[in-house]
Amino acid sequence: MFCLDKVFTLEYFQKNFIQAGNTVYYTQRKSLFEKLIRDKDLEVKSLALAFGDSRAYPYSSMGIEQKLQKDWVLYNFSGPQAVPAYGLYWFEKIIKQGLKPKLVFYVVSPEGFDDTKGIFTIHF
Repeated sequence: MFCLDKVFTLEYFQKNFIQAGNTVYYTQRKSLFEKLIRDKDLEVKSLALAFGDSRAYPYSSMGIEQKLQKDWVLYNFSGPQAVPAYGLYWFEKIIKQGLKPKLVFYVVSPEGFDDTKGIFTIHF
């Protein structure tokens, strides 16, 4: 079984198979940022921000308890296998826009803090 997964490291698989879904997440975050800076709800609601890797995907405004939804809006800037610097990148962009979140949380697997990770997993 161990050897079977090694077949995917062959050059053929590296060149001919991609995980297109991952790029969708990163591209969508740019649109999400534009939506965030234009969100009129932030004039009356508190802002919560989620960052992290795929473990943070489930967090959304729909997941906020119904009675709290009238007071909070949540934006999720997590990304697939995102390293901490990716969250910091978006957090700094948001702060530079003058937005001040009342709640920020980061959900990540321990491997996200591994010293072998690059600053960014993709180039912007």
